[in-house]
Amino acid sequence: MPWKPAARILGAALVLGLALAALGVLAREPVTNASEAFVGHFGLGGVAFMVWVIDSFFIQNEPALFVGYTGGLGFVPVWLTASAASVLAGATGWSMGRWVGPRGPMLWLIERTGARSLLAEYGGWAIAVAAVGPFPYAPTTWAAGAAGVPFIEVVIGCLFRVPKIAFLLGVIALGWNVGVA
Repeated sequence: MPWKPAARILGAALVLGLALAALGVLAREPVTNASEAFVGHFGLGGVAFMVWVIDSFFIQNEPALFVGYTGGLGFVPVWLTASAASVLAGATGWSMGRWVGPRGPMLWLIERTGARSLLAEYGGWAIAVAAVGPFPYAPTTWAAGAAGVPFIEVVIGCLFRVPKIAFLLGVIALGWNVGVA
């Protein structure tokens, strides 16, 4: 069903927002102190590095967004920095996929999941769907490199991370600020 991915995204956003609202009510001071310590020591560069590593290697980037936002860096700087780092992570994933090539675990991934035919047919659009959807972004960019999707198509697809990061950061900000006067 075409509505299932959207429902999964909205459901995950609701859970994230509620979890952050609870965290903000129950542990605002220690979380804020820890985030401010991280931001004070590493700044936006630390947030960028966290997002780059996270988005390059198979896990979600919400913790980095959360730390940057609650550490006092502000919505727009965190959004722009995380967006740039995420697009760079997509390019890194593509490069790693090209370097590893379609062999070993990468061959299994692109053959077993049908990624090769999907990427051959849709190219950058497949990356765009992974960039905004509830699909694994990093494995898709790696598979795109291994499958030989042109770099420019991958980068254009990765740009779809920009609105997703804005959405996630908005959910984080909204959840974190519930009940704050």
